[in-house]
Amino acid sequence: MTTTPERTEEREAGEDALELLAAGFELVTASAVDTLQVAASLESIGVTDDLARTRYGHHDVFALARELRARAAAGGAPPGDGGGVVPPDSPDPYGRTSILHGFLYLIPAIALPAVLAMLSARDTVVALLTGGGLGWMWTSASSWLEYRLVGSGRAGRAAELVQRATAGGLVLALLAGAGVVLATGGSLLAGVLTVAVMAYQLGTMALFFLGRRAWIFWSMWPAGMAGTAYLVTGEPAEGRGLVAVVAALGVASVLVLACLCAARSRRASPATSGDGPSLRGLAPGIPAVLGCAALSAAYLLTAQGAFLFGSFDVAVGLIGLIVAMGFVEWRAAVLPARVRALLRQVSYPAELHAAVPRLLGRELWLCALVSGATSAGVCAGLLATRGLTLQGTLVALAAPPLSGAYLLTFAHANMGRYGWTAASFAVALLLQAGAGLTPQVTWPEAFLLSAVVLLALLRAGFTRRPSSATSYQ
Repeated sequence: MTTTPERTEEREAGEDALELLAAGFELVTASAVDTLQVAASLESIGVTDDLARTRYGHHDVFALARELRARAAAGGAPPGDGGGVVPPDSPDPYGRTSILHGFLYLIPAIALPAVLAMLSARDTVVALLTGGGLGWMWTSASSWLEYRLVGSGRAGRAAELVQRATAGGLVLALLAGAGVVLATGGSLLAGVLTVAVMAYQLGTMALFFLGRRAWIFWSMWPAGMAGTAYLVTGEPAEGRGLVAVVAALGVASVLVLACLCAARSRRASPATSGDGPSLRGLAPGIPAVLGCAALSAAYLLTAQGAFLFGSFDVAVGLIGLIVAMGFVEWRAAVLPARVRALLRQVSYPAELHAAVPRLLGRELWLCALVSGATSAGVCAGLLATRGLTLQGTLVALAAPPLSGAYLLTFAHANMGRYGWTAASFAVALLLQAGAGLTPQVTWPEAFLLSAVVLLALLRAGFTRRPSSATSYQ
């Protein structure tokens, strides 16, 4: 087979064009973390699959990007390593101590039964839904802003926001507490509980952000011990006040330490560091975060409100999930780095699309196994002491799907996909409430069904198959 002069000229022209493109893309290919990033850059300047074939002699944009990366490596400019991303096999790169967060979430729950015994069912539900819901929304929005400021190099501005958000949240908590007192016909204790629930959320979120998690434990362990003693000794009426006072002092110390640590961090970091977006520039994203937080809080708090005054095993059925949430947070923190590692191993979106479901599946199974194991431990303890009913078992069985659902919630949030997350929680909330109010269905049955549906909906959000590198990047 002979090569015509025209074919030779076309090939030489394509090679010349490729050399010019490689020279122009030298900085991009040298700093790119993967082939898809180079492909995204090519697409951003208008290089299509057709242009890659006709002008540069490669089948598509991804083959062209792979060639550019290979030329950069051969020319002594090795491909980038991800700009300082810590490899997954480094010693404790993602804070495995996050696993302990679940125990920090559990401490106030241990002290809660003594406080609830001092309130009516109606006052308790109003206080917990108001304080828990408002605190959830406030801390979600403020932490979203704080982490974006840190990501843009404005650590001092973020520390200032932590201080102001904590103070502003406390004002909101006091107003909410006053509103609850009026709504409950003058129940001062219900108002105090509302303020305490919000204050604990404000303080713990601030200390988590500032890297001072140990202070939460040292502040709250007396409350945990007092609550445990109260439960072990048969919940004596004379012990309720003591547990309430110790818990209130613990919450107050958490809040004070959060304010002090935020002030110290603000003084240590210049507020003008970084050239990232201002708070006003970030404001358009707040409504989506608030909406997602509100629906997520409504979904879980509604169920907890319904469970509180059932049998004891139903009331404590979610303890396994609470303890496992630290593990879920750790796996959610690891997930982006594992996806980035996959990006460095593939050249085409289809390859990544095939690999990501397997990765998600492994992480979901891990979270389900851990939450299932902790819930099984709780059930075994109940069975040996106070007894275990079918309804309590159903609540405990909701822990594995819910742990996976919250893992996917974190993943969607990292991608900024609050709309899909909010819609998923809205459907689950409607299903739970609708089924729970049906006489033929108990609330634990409705809750378990809604947890499975929530997991399925959030998982369905990762089935879309983007066709371009830009979509993946």
